[in-house]
Amino acid sequence: MGATSETIDRLRRPEYTGENRCLPCTVVNGVIALLLGAAAGFVWPAAGIGTVAVSAATIYLRGYLIPGTPELTRRYFPEWLLRAFGKETTVVQRRTPADEAGGSTTTDRDGSDSAADAADADDADRSAGDDADRDEIEALLRESGVVEDAPDADDIRLTREFRDAWWRRIRRFRGDRTTASERLGAVLELDPDDLGFEEGTRGDLVVTLGGDPISRWDSDAAFYADLAVEPTLREWLPDWERLGDRRRTELIAGMRAFLESCPTCDATLTQVENVRESCCSSDVVGVNVDCEACGARVFSGTYR
Repeated sequence: MGATSETIDRLRRPEYTGENRCLPCTVVNGVIALLLGAAAGFVWPAAGIGTVAVSAATIYLRGYLIPGTPELTRRYFPEWLLRAFGKETTVVQRRTPADEAGGSTTTDRDGSDSAADAADADDADRSAGDDADRDEIEALLRESGVVEDAPDADDIRLTREFRDAWWRRIRRFRGDRTTASERLGAVLELDPDDLGFEEGTRGDLVVTLGGDPISRWDSDAAFYADLAVEPTLREWLPDWERLGDRRRTELIAGMRAFLESCPTCDATLTQVENVRESCCSSDVVGVNVDCEACGARVFSGTYR
């Protein structure tokens, strides 16, 4: 009895069983076991029963029947199916000052203020396309003198020249709402006198046109940062117009991840990372850059 127990213990994989058991992996392997059993049973019924029994025992003890199952489900299961199995959970939260955390708009961060869950498209193909896209953007930013390697981390940071140019505009816009309104009107090709600014229910900034909301930012700080970085990037990037509306919009919002100080009150920003991991999908890191002094959310996005 003792020898049998020791053999079972050697076969058991606690990292894939019990509380750590992955339901998608179990389902996939269960289906495979049934198919193998059906094939064996077609030749000899007893063999089919034996195949299913051995397969079930293997899945029970080891968590999976086919080696590499977590990688298979990670690659071929769509995001909506993994979410249905509850495979994205927050496991760790990291808080660091933004000047230590570094920043990069080239790590697949979603620059929109209302970051949504991943679409149900082919995640692998999309990821490869995103990698190529962000590599191209990073190369453009480097060549234009916008970013450089951070000396103490495997990351990039703003060059001093670009940061100073950006901050000069931030201070001008936050000190004069009329100037900010005129700049926004020029960008949107609207009469600035028709634009209004309201505080949303969550402390966000809502821009209205004739009383109707047309855009929103997470905070005044995010608004000033975006409004100031757009003309600065336009000056520094020779291929700005060729990027297209979508890439320009994502880049403008993503640049906030580089900020170390709050555009509203100049206090040091704090970066908070919430990591959601699963054996069946790549880790998703939600990044928030906040000002604890004035409560402004400056950046919110995700990367893998």
